[in-house]
Amino acid sequence: MDPSAKRSLQKSLSIIFFMKKSYTPEEKKAYFQNFRLNWVKAKELAETDKYKGIIAEVQRQGITTSVYSIVYAAMQMEEAGFDGLPHVDCKTFALWKKSGFAVKKGEISRVKGVSWVNVSDEGDTEKKVLPKGYALFHRSQVEPIQ
Repeated sequence: MDPSAKRSLQKSLSIIFFMKKSYTPEEKKAYFQNFRLNWVKAKELAETDKYKGIIAEVQRQGITTSVYSIVYAAMQMEEAGFDGLPHVDCKTFALWKKSGFAVKKGEISRVKGVSWVNVSDEGDTEKKVLPKGYALFHRSQVEPIQ
């Protein structure tokens, strides 16, 4: 598969996964395979000078999310054509609202953040750590609250 077709498929899988309420086993498998590939890529890119600079600037702003989460969001911002810094120029719906902004009507998130949560099944003594995605909106997708 050529790289542009692969990127298009990955975007589609990501958007579909965040919009639906239930998923087939095949959809879940494809989503998590795509997520793993991008997470590994984020870990590799975190060691490059370009992303070290982005990480340092985001941390200077007081953002305490993980280094890899910053890079993961930065990769998506770049792919979507958004400028700025992850978690500074791309925030959650609630953080934009707290800052006096509202997401414009009809806008959808094109950047996803990731946090890791501990999960355990009932009766299962083994804890798992799974990724939990959340939607980020770029500053171009918001407007001041009137």
